[in-house]
Amino acid sequence: MNEYTEVDSLLARFEDSRVEYLRLSFCNLGESGGKRLGEAIKKNKTLKFLYLDNNELYDEGGRAIAEALKENISLEHLSLVNCHLGDETARAIATALACNTTLRKLLLDNNNISDEGGKGIGEALEGNHTLLHLSLFNNAIGEGACCKIGEALKNNTTLRFLYLENNHIGVIGGRAIGEGLQVNTTLQNLSLLNNHIGNDGGMAIGTALKTNHYLLELDLEHNDLGREGEIVFIESLRLNNALQTLRVTVSSDHLAARLREISKEKPNLSNLFVSVNHGYAYEHKVSYRSSELYQNDQATQ
Repeated sequence: MNEYTEVDSLLARFEDSRVEYLRLSFCNLGESGGKRLGEAIKKNKTLKFLYLDNNELYDEGGRAIAEALKENISLEHLSLVNCHLGDETARAIATALACNTTLRKLLLDNNNISDEGGKGIGEALEGNHTLLHLSLFNNAIGEGACCKIGEALKNNTTLRFLYLENNHIGVIGGRAIGEGLQVNTTLQNLSLLNNHIGNDGGMAIGTALKTNHYLLELDLEHNDLGREGEIVFIESLRLNNALQTLRVTVSSDHLAARLREISKEKPNLSNLFVSVNHGYAYEHKVSYRSSELYQNDQATQ
């Protein structure tokens, strides 16, 4: 029996039906299944949510699905987490984003997209006017891709959520993101956890916070911001009245205490999560502001 018979039967039923939600995670689709699904997506006019997580699509299957986005007129949410996708799929997605007008959320976590593939997606963001949420957690994108993303942030007016945790952004990439934030007026959530953006990256993002009044949530944990970067970043918070949630790692208890003091002065900063890097060990501290949880935290100190 053909291993894709059941999937083919399902796709045949929804091609011209009213199906809006389809989850095919852990279905052993493989490259062939991805190609068949891509053909079905081209014809479908009702599907809005598609989850394909944990299938070994590789680039042949992933590319077929990405190319289908150029013709599809209904899909709003696409999840391709842990599908063994590489730069070929990333480039096909970038091409699709240049013309697709319906996709709002794209999840590409835990794949093999390198800096080259990331560059294409970064460039596509500059001209895309519909994508609200992009996640590239745990890939291999580097400073080149983040330079493109940083440039895109200067012009993009739709992206609200950007998650780049566990990549290889580095100092140059961190600085580019910071420069983009100085101009951007729409991004609300940004995560750069574990990207080694360093001293210059920390200063660039700190500088952006002085004038950016739109970012609501920021994660900079485990980034080795450097002493100067940490100080510039922390002092910049005094001028920011928008940030509501901050996660950050600093190098000393003294700087952590300074952050906590600033949070008391900032009614907007309702959730502050601070970890301290003591060489090899991270001590996690959590404080809350303007809530019973914060009051209880203070009472127990």
